[in-house]
Amino acid sequence: MAAASGRFYVWGTGICLSLNNLSFLIYKLKFLLSMKKVKYLVAALLLMGATTTFTSCIDNDEPAGITELRGAKAELLKAKAAVELANAAYVEAQTQYELAMVEQLNLTNEGIKLANELQQAKNEEEIANINNRIEQNKLIQQKILLELNQQLAEAQKKYDDAMAALELSKEFLSDEVLAVLEKVQQNYNNAYLALYGGVKTETAPDGTVTTVTVEGAKNKLEQAYKDYEEDVINADNYINEATLNNVLATETAERDAIKAELDLKKEALSILLASDEYTAWKNLQQVYNAKKDSLEIVEGDKKNQIEKIISENVSVITAAKTAETKVKKTEKAAVATETSSVTIESGDYAAQLGFQNGTYVTFADGKFTANFKAKVLALTINEGDKKNANPGERDYDYLLDDKAEFDVNQGYKAFSEEIDAAVKAIQKAKEEVTSNDIANDAANLPGLKKTMETAKETADEAVAAWNVAVAAYQADPDGGYSATQFVADQKEAESYITSIAGAASKDDATVIVLYPKFMEIWNKWIKYGYETKADYSTAEKLYNAAKAGSVDMPTQPLTFSNEKNLTAASLKAFGMEKIDGKFVLVQPSDEVIREAANGDYYNYLVAKDKYENTLANTEVVATYDKAVEQVTAWKTVLSTARASYLEDNKEVIDGVSSALQNVTDKIVTPVAKVNLKQTTDALKIVEDVLKYGIETTDGKIQNLDKLVSTLEAAIGKQEGSTDSEGQFVVTSTGLYFELENAEKAVLRAEKMLELYKAGSLSEQYVIEWAENKLNVAKAEYESAVNDFNYWSKKLAEITNKLYDTAGESAE
Repeated sequence: MAAASGRFYVWGTGICLSLNNLSFLIYKLKFLLSMKKVKYLVAALLLMGATTTFTSCIDNDEPAGITELRGAKAELLKAKAAVELANAAYVEAQTQYELAMVEQLNLTNEGIKLANELQQAKNEEEIANINNRIEQNKLIQQKILLELNQQLAEAQKKYDDAMAALELSKEFLSDEVLAVLEKVQQNYNNAYLALYGGVKTETAPDGTVTTVTVEGAKNKLEQAYKDYEEDVINADNYINEATLNNVLATETAERDAIKAELDLKKEALSILLASDEYTAWKNLQQVYNAKKDSLEIVEGDKKNQIEKIISENVSVITAAKTAETKVKKTEKAAVATETSSVTIESGDYAAQLGFQNGTYVTFADGKFTANFKAKVLALTINEGDKKNANPGERDYDYLLDDKAEFDVNQGYKAFSEEIDAAVKAIQKAKEEVTSNDIANDAANLPGLKKTMETAKETADEAVAAWNVAVAAYQADPDGGYSATQFVADQKEAESYITSIAGAASKDDATVIVLYPKFMEIWNKWIKYGYETKADYSTAEKLYNAAKAGSVDMPTQPLTFSNEKNLTAASLKAFGMEKIDGKFVLVQPSDEVIREAANGDYYNYLVAKDKYENTLANTEVVATYDKAVEQVTAWKTVLSTARASYLEDNKEVIDGVSSALQNVTDKIVTPVAKVNLKQTTDALKIVEDVLKYGIETTDGKIQNLDKLVSTLEAAIGKQEGSTDSEGQFVVTSTGLYFELENAEKAVLRAEKMLELYKAGSLSEQYVIEWAENKLNVAKAEYESAVNDFNYWSKKLAEITNKLYDTAGESAE
């Protein structure tokens, strides 16, 4: 609609044009048309509009099939009672509401009167009294509203109960009866929304669902009461000559803008219809409409051919569906009749597996068990993208992508995955063993064994020395080798070396006699701790050293006691001199030696542990490897069973392939030869030309019908005229209608100004004007109340009739 500023909007484009713009546009159009550039005309004049009218009706005849109700009396009684309660509650709420609104209006008028008195009050006592009365009025209004809201909430609860009861009763109704009830209920709900407001959903033709908030006549009336009070006390609403002159100027400008827009669009339409471009388009439209008619005939003929092919081969389609049904009904089978198990290890390592038991493979007490009794072998039809949930007997396209195959999802896939999980768990346990500090490679065992044996020899020697020390200590605890004895031995040894040095040869009788005597002293020194590299293991070696004057003998006294010898032997053998303050006279246990963590025997125990643990781990790894091999073999059992199952059902599977090939040979291929697509593609091209136009060597011939229709709709029809179809126009539309209303508005503004100048308008006019606005809201509310009461009555009538009929049937 045009604005007072002389601007109008091109609907749907977001473009705003002024009257000056439009005048220039028509001038430009004339020029462009003379230059054969009608495509600019199209772009310039694309104006759109749309109106939609919705109607509904209700059939009040007795519902068909109502006597079919059986066993519904109880639920329908609840629904009947709930509807009656809801209707009664709303009737009472409406009555109280109307009385309250009258009281509200009286309080509002009294408030306006008190406000005027307050302005004229002359002393504080008078002002205080008036303010007290104003506050009392407010409290009364609040109390009235609170009571109304409470009563309406109770009515709302009864309404919700009634709707819930109706929903429960519907399961006892036939489709015919249900359709009538739901139609009445829908009108009842719509009437409720129109009266009290709320939220509803609307579904567009394309399936889009939107939520709409309905304000409700009751809310509008309450707002109208508030507006009435504000309008009456608002000083800006009281008229004067300046405001009336301004209204007249605004309405006159609005009328002139609409008239200018109407004239410009009428002129633009006239130019367009007379243009060569429009004539070219109508000629092209005639030619392509003829082509369209011809192609539609061909298309219909081809569709009939296809229909004939399908009709003659319905049995082929049925056979394919039957073949697929056989596959779907093929019984599932098990792999074997008994379970199979593999034992891993009953010790700690089995507990480390952490395997999550499945449906087909479980682990308990160091044993994996596979349930080959489970039926995991099955067939399925793998449907393609064209699958049809509810196919007719002539539908076949959806079959073409189907394939009969083994169904891994009936347990086979899960079984296989659980076997893989078991193998993974065993391998993980094996990795945990091999990751220990102890080497587990069998190649290391010989070296570890040799180390253990060497350590054992060393430990045995140490233990033997300890045993000698123990015997010596027990024989003579205080015995040993004194300094005096050492000096005597030293002098005796020196005399032997002197005599040996004086002998003629190593074979001299002196050497032979004295050599054993010297070695007795020598060995005593070595025993008591003398450390030397000298080697006198033969008489010749000693003779040579004596001749050379190089015999190695201790120069410092060697002292020794059996007690000291015992503690030294204990420390070397067992890593401790005493146990609990006492000499070690009995060999300690391995546990005690391990605690001491020292000595030759401890070193032997360490080497022994390392060898034995490595040996044990190597055996555990071998156990895991064997278990992996056995569990993995289960997959071979599965795959073998699958192959056997498919072989057993080969005829059923091949039956699907054969049936689908028959569909292809007898339907798909012949239908493809008809080549319906070629015709539909050609028809689409023709329809696109009729919709958008076509490019020619002289330029584009464009579809101008939409532009003409848009202009005609914008211009509209004038009351009293005859339209293009010869029909008499009863009511103006479009810009003609807007212009008539604008002219009426100008006349009203002129009359108001005339009455004001004649002194016929006063403050009472403002009150009457505000009352008129309030009366409009009242009328809408009363209409909504009547509509709601009408459908409440209808809903009560139908629930009563349903209940009575159900009662008769039950009896």
